[in-house]
Amino acid sequence: MTTSFDISSLLFLDPPEFLCRNCFCLLGSSTIHEYDFENWFSCPECKKYHYTQNDFIKITFSDLIGHSRQLASIGELMKTNLKSGQIPPMRILLSALRKAQGFVHLTTYGMSHVLLGVLKVVSQEIQVRGIVANAHPSLVKEIGDYTDENPGLELIPIPATNDYRNADQIPHQKLIIIDGLLAFTGSANFTSTAWRKAKTGYEHVDVMTDIGHIQDIHNRLFCKTWLKLNPSSEYFEDEIPF
Repeated sequence: MTTSFDISSLLFLDPPEFLCRNCFCLLGSSTIHEYDFENWFSCPECKKYHYTQNDFIKITFSDLIGHSRQLASIGELMKTNLKSGQIPPMRILLSALRKAQGFVHLTTYGMSHVLLGVLKVVSQEIQVRGIVANAHPSLVKEIGDYTDENPGLELIPIPATNDYRNADQIPHQKLIIIDGLLAFTGSANFTSTAWRKAKTGYEHVDVMTDIGHIQDIHNRLFCKTWLKLNPSSEYFEDEIPF
């Protein structure tokens, strides 16, 4: 029996298509195309004014529907195997990162050298950006000293510290966004140990494939934190666009 699918549902598809160049706010195609740029467009997160579509970073896919199906399949595979334990979640995560065509954004409280190496490989083809809190000194050095090896990788490390007086100012989110189409959240940091523990249920991983929800969590968690921590980003609330 043929599975029922109403193609008119594609009329409501609003794929991620643009990133703000200042704060990397993720915007759906309708958000920009419905705006005529007669005057300017204000980024909903950093309030920076954009005067043409060229002011944004455009996200392109060779085949949006085909790519979405691939990532959705990986998402379903992750959900299934988090219950069955047949395929390691780490392996599925690596498959998802390997499929990225537009960008990878992440926030984590700790990162292993193994997965930093994975990001270095992925960033040879696409842009990878991340916020790494509780970063071990050796990781901070690796991130900062060899940027010429991976110009597509931009990470903001927050060094690990035993001074807890400002602990409430240190990000603790765990979030991986792939192309604005697939996301992993939960308790697992971006470390090989955490993702291996997910196989036994000692770490929790949530899978998101609803692009509206992904855009929302991306802009609330990644974008706002990036805006606060990245010295080259600015908040433009008081800017007068003329």
